[in-house]
Amino acid sequence: MKKLFSWLTRIGPGFVVCAVVLGPGSLTAATRMGAKFGYAMLWIPLMAGVAMAYFTTVFMRYGIESNQSFLTQVRRSWGRWYAGLCGFAMFFVCASFQFGNNVGVATGMDGMLARSVQPGEPIQSVLPPWAWIVGFNALSILFLFAFKKVYSIIEKGMTALVAIMVIVFFANLYFARPSPSGFLKGCVPTIPADMDWFLAAATVATTFSIVAAIFQGYFVRARGWQQSDYQKGVADSISGIAILTLVTMVVLATSAKVLQGQQVQTAADMANQLQRLFGTFSRVIFCIGFVSAAFSSFLVNAMIGGTLLSDGFGFGDNLNGTPAKVFSTLALLVGMGIALAVKYAHVSFADALMLGEAGTLLTIPVVIPATMLVLFARKRSTFQPVGWVGRVATVAGLCLLIFMAVMSFEKILQRVHKTFGG
Repeated sequence: MKKLFSWLTRIGPGFVVCAVVLGPGSLTAATRMGAKFGYAMLWIPLMAGVAMAYFTTVFMRYGIESNQSFLTQVRRSWGRWYAGLCGFAMFFVCASFQFGNNVGVATGMDGMLARSVQPGEPIQSVLPPWAWIVGFNALSILFLFAFKKVYSIIEKGMTALVAIMVIVFFANLYFARPSPSGFLKGCVPTIPADMDWFLAAATVATTFSIVAAIFQGYFVRARGWQQSDYQKGVADSISGIAILTLVTMVVLATSAKVLQGQQVQTAADMANQLQRLFGTFSRVIFCIGFVSAAFSSFLVNAMIGGTLLSDGFGFGDNLNGTPAKVFSTLALLVGMGIALAVKYAHVSFADALMLGEAGTLLTIPVVIPATMLVLFARKRSTFQPVGWVGRVATVAGLCLLIFMAVMSFEKILQRVHKTFGG
């Protein structure tokens, strides 16, 4: 028991970053992927999870070894303009994910608290969607400024939220009982003739977040980790990413068993279908997991965007500093504003959510040169650059993001026109 407690007190930075990655966008993309392709696309979140594990551990080492933050090194090497551009690009990514967190809170709370749903009937809203959205943002802003050491408080609650997600999604897996052979076959890469690159891009973007990986360095700096913490930190991060990647795959496999061949718009549709097959309890526990995913990402995601924007503009990288909290509030308000605008413009939440997730890949060309600069540079930092194996792995991971951005670019433009152009 003592060893378990010791492990739980050390997993903070790794699990915080990983919990941010698994949000409503991940679950919605996995649900749609399973409904459309069955088990065949399980290899996509698996591949993205491997890439995420590598970049997270690399930037963990950077945060421990370097005497300056990521964007500080970018600013000193290539100038303020590029550091500011990178900070703004990564802020945009977080703001896009924040919209998804708002949607997830409203959807999950309604699904969790709604009364029994009759077959063929949609889940009815308990409160207007704006009430959940505005309420959660108001509480987040209050929490952000009410406590001096926000990060340390968030870190303590993250393990419980991760545990809830694991329990509820595996419980639904038990109800659905997907095919073990189908699960294993789906882990082998295949590209069907009707491959949906837009959906694949959204799945990769919500599993392999280069922004969250970069911020791992900021988290360990805030925690004050030293070289002696690195090995255990790596093990904790990899285990955390493995768990959360597996959760995404579990949702995909459950959807493959329950929804394959059906039209699915949101993860709420999956919750509805689970109730039809297995009763109200299954729907409720799915929605508990959905809300946990949204809530675990809600404030931390905004803090990531706010701190990176603050550091990019040269106001410092202190997570608990006033500039970072002000910009974090801005991220919260932008995400809330987009969610409310989409709602009252009568635009599909699901279409806008997938568009926002996939669209974040378009900022990758801005961040990639900075990533290579920091990881490969031999000057201006006490960080020991990655070796040739690390360089190959870094280039391979970045090429994955570029490939998905290129393959989905036309689809993203088409979805923009379809979603907002009428």
